[in-house]
Amino acid sequence: MQVSRKTIKEDDCPRARCRQIGLPVEEMVGKGHLRFEAVEPLLYHPDQFAAGVRQEVEDAGTTMVMIDSLSGYQQSMCGENLQARVHALCRYLANMGVTVVLVNEIFTITGTQARVTEYGLSYVADNIIMLRYIELDGELRKTIGVLKKRAGNFEKALREFDITQEGLQVGRPLHGMRGLMSGVPEVIQPNTTGQPNTTSQPNPASQPSNNSVTP
Repeated sequence: MQVSRKTIKEDDCPRARCRQIGLPVEEMVGKGHLRFEAVEPLLYHPDQFAAGVRQEVEDAGTTMVMIDSLSGYQQSMCGENLQARVHALCRYLANMGVTVVLVNEIFTITGTQARVTEYGLSYVADNIIMLRYIELDGELRKTIGVLKKRAGNFEKALREFDITQEGLQVGRPLHGMRGLMSGVPEVIQPNTTGQPNTTSQPNPASQPSNNSVTP
């Protein structure tokens, strides 16, 4: 596993975060199933990074590579084309039977719907999972949903989730609301009349004309 980070701090390392949510990270590292490598993007050229990943795959038999995040990877580009670099790396890893996890940070919390990626790389992904904040009842809530699954169907609903000491807790689908993708959802009021919801509009003939004169 390759982890691209801007700073390296003991209290901010992935191991500490895994322990906080109950993942047996020390056991996995001890058995050789997991390895963390802190990467300073400004000190690595993309060729160096790709060579390190290739060595992990071919010499250590690594079967999953995570790049966290694409914005950190972008810092090492020095003006080069990030799309071409990531495409080539992902194509190599896919040909080697390696699962690749790309983390992309969005620059909005709620409001305007964000793009999947600012780097034009969504086409390389077989599956896209979206984590997004919404504002509900005056609180920030975390939601999770699937945007893309290349092979087969997937659930269309968004679900609320929480990160706890017991791990990731995923709740029921968020039904009865609209505007979830905007980050500020609106509750849909149930219709108890048995009749279709309609919006009455005033009759233009019953309204006074702008040219009428009131005595």
